[in-house]
Amino acid sequence: MPILLLLWGGAQKAFFAILEFCSKPPGSWIAAALGLVLCGWVIHHHGVKQGRGACEAEHAEAAANELARQKSAIEAVTSRASVRATKSEAVNTKNKVIVRVIHDQAAAMPDASDVCIPAELADGLRSIH
Repeated sequence: MPILLLLWGGAQKAFFAILEFCSKPPGSWIAAALGLVLCGWVIHHHGVKQGRGACEAEHAEAAANELARQKSAIEAVTSRASVRATKSEAVNTKNKVIVRVIHDQAAAMPDASDVCIPAELADGLRSIH
């Protein structure tokens, strides 16, 4: 307890010494300059926090917009790919039918072992897409 009283007394002496120093012209000027510097620092710090908050909000909004754009682009590509796959499957099925018909026609010919393909069969093969 006596140590706390000694510390309290020292703190009071220091406070009154600073108060006395700041009440006279050189100390009052220094105190005013320190007050202005402290005020400027607080205002700047407050402005930086506001700017950082606004910047973070803009970045979050931009990220959300980019994510939405990417999702819509992926959905569009997926739908176009499925349409293209359906069309490709239909063309592939048609081509398989044409090849099977031409194969059956070529096998039914009397000289099926020859290498030469008749013109009507070649035209059928040319119609494959």
